[in-house]
Amino acid sequence: MFGVNLTNIIFIQINTMIKTNNKLIAEFMGWKTHPKYGKNYLQNNDKNRILPPYYTNINNNGSLSDFIYNISWDWLIPVIDKIKSKDCYVEYLNNTSNMISDGGIYINTKFIKNTYNDVIDFIKWYNKNV
Repeated sequence: MFGVNLTNIIFIQINTMIKTNNKLIAEFMGWKTHPKYGKNYLQNNDKNRILPPYYTNINNNGSLSDFIYNISWDWLIPVIDKIKSKDCYVEYLNNTSNMISDGGIYINTKFIKNTYNDVIDFIKWYNKNV
């Protein structure tokens, strides 16, 4: 059907969702939309920014494809550290706990996806409530 199959559509949707979520995390970490290159590029002029040591982009600009919070603990752990240092994290715990879970962000070393999703949930809550 027009050369597009369901697998390709699903792949594109997942890739778009990952880029959107990674951008959400990057903005939480201080990255801003690049004024020259638009919404698909971010920049960070903050001297206190925290990036993995192997990130070597000299211009402090990054394509959304450069952000790998979804697959790298080196990228995700500094985000978790920043989240847990926020005063509102206790409020988040109180608002997200229930009979099944006590809320919060758990580091699931077997499945980074689970921890990544917890981070996304917190940032969405944070952007809405703080």
